[in-house]
Amino acid sequence: MIARAPYLFLLLILIPDLYFDLHYWRHKFSTSQRLLRWLPSIIMVAYTLKLTYEKNFIPDNPAILWVYLLLLGLIAVPKAVFMLCSILGLGVCKLFHRRKNYGNLIGLICVPVIWYILLYGSFIGFNKMEVNRQTFVSKDLPQAFDGYKVVILSDAHVGSYNELNEYVLKEAIDSMNAQRPDLIVFLGDIQNTEPKDLYRHMDVLSSLKAKDGIYTVLGNHDYGDYICGRWAGRC
Repeated sequence: MIARAPYLFLLLILIPDLYFDLHYWRHKFSTSQRLLRWLPSIIMVAYTLKLTYEKNFIPDNPAILWVYLLLLGLIAVPKAVFMLCSILGLGVCKLFHRRKNYGNLIGLICVPVIWYILLYGSFIGFNKMEVNRQTFVSKDLPQAFDGYKVVILSDAHVGSYNELNEYVLKEAIDSMNAQRPDLIVFLGDIQNTEPKDLYRHMDVLSSLKAKDGIYTVLGNHDYGDYICGRWAGRC
């Protein structure tokens, strides 16, 4: 995943610290203190380079990528948002000849908001299940389809589930069966990158039931591009 756009991740990590160093740190701190403030970004750069050379789009141990994205959201993204607010605030100061940069205050307010959204989505929202019911009406539909129920699931990415969180996948399957569907359709990305992602979940997936069967189409993650792609010479 990171190998597809490593420079974007590196810029997201490094540019905010470069901005802080030029505008704040070098005026207030010694060289050693400035290096300490650079340390989280240096670690994130090393982490990014490691993931860049992973063979698969998603590492064999998905937790490696999950931790990286969590750190990116907790450290790099808040810094980048604060930097953008600060730059906009500087622009307002110059435009209206003001001395106080309120962009810094707005940036500080944004930081806990970003943390809340990230942590809520990662640890609470991830476990929430919601069934979205839609009724389709058309004069072109035959009478036989009156009351016909189709259950649709997309982007299951079952390779992201392990012994600790497989219950979420099972709840999703149970919820689909509870709808008593006539037809179940997967809209792609049932795996992360390889068919082996499905093997350990076959018992759960095979519990799906629909009167007229279960169908799926291939998504981008269901093709081999994410395995070969950058590593085509090794495939």
